[in-house]
Amino acid sequence: MNPATRVVFGAIPFGDEGRLTYLLEDDASCLCRIRRAFDGAFTWGEFWALLPDEERFELRERIEAQAGLPPDAAPFEPSAIPGHDDGEYPRYAPCASWEWMPDAIQRAFAVVETSFARGSWPVYPAACESEIRRMLEEHGFTVTRDDTLVAYACGVSEADRTSLPS
Repeated sequence: MNPATRVVFGAIPFGDEGRLTYLLEDDASCLCRIRRAFDGAFTWGEFWALLPDEERFELRERIEAQAGLPPDAAPFEPSAIPGHDDGEYPRYAPCASWEWMPDAIQRAFAVVETSFARGSWPVYPAACESEIRRMLEEHGFTVTRDDTLVAYACGVSEADRTSLPS
């Protein structure tokens, strides 16, 4: 199966509980690895080691072009990453769904949310979960609900997730 056809969806805590976010599974997994690097690295070397390969190569080039690469043993400072402090990096996962979500689903169900830093992104009514799943499957997607993966990919920290009421 083509990895681009696997979709995960879930509710993001701290928002409208009646809305769902849909992500390509590979994108969600990559963003989770990026977030784990941010959450777990104490040095630049640790940060680089935790990043997915493709992301590491691109980010190293951006940082090197801007200010030069810090030594691997230097303390990790997220603010040295271009776009981090203004919310542009890592990217906000739901924004990408504009690109792959079938137009018919967007037109029928999408509710647009916006923020100054992130732009706009679609969320979908939880009441329409079955219909959206059916339509995605008709378009060749495999659909799985994974609230934890989606929340973490969207920037809800592991500490935030574990402190939520169950």
